Amino acid sequence: MKDVVYVDLKYRIDDINFIINKDVIIKLNEYKQKYYSDPESGGLLLGRTDIHGNTKIIDITVPLEGDIQSRFRFLRKSNKHKDILAEAKKRCLYFKGNWHTHPINIPNPSWVDIMSWRKTLKNCKPGESRYAFFIIIGIAEIRVWSGDINTKEIKEAKLI
Repeated sequence: MKDVVYVDLKYRIDDINFIINKDVIIKLNEYKQKYYSDPESGGLLLGRTDIHGNTKIIDITVPLEGDIQSRFRFLRKSNKHKDILAEAKKRCLYFKGNWHTHPINIPNPSWVDIMSWRKTLKNCKPGESRYAFFIIIGIAEIRVWSGDINTKEIKEAKLI
């Protein structure tokens, strides 16, 4: 069997790039819901934004004890995500958004996802980044949406 080679994934939103580090891709792929018994998973996106607005995801949080997982639902309930975020800041990594899985090949956001993303945008403070990012991991594809922190508009990012 041939080894899988992972590379950074690069997306375009307006005039900026959004990059998911290859090591993060490897981690995200571990949580794909390939089998009926696999629960939905999720966590935080941790990364950096350069002076041009380009954002790179360097790390993520993963499901932790206290989170709620089922076939079609993930709720981040563990306070440990906040502790990990505080530690990440010491490495100059900051909250950039959320990720979760869906048990289908090509994922689309549900109404619950959109409402959750709007809540995230409402709680984001304008400053370092213009966008918050939302990743859904499907079985065959990873899709990315961006939310403009100022206008609250959400749109899909294009893989480049």
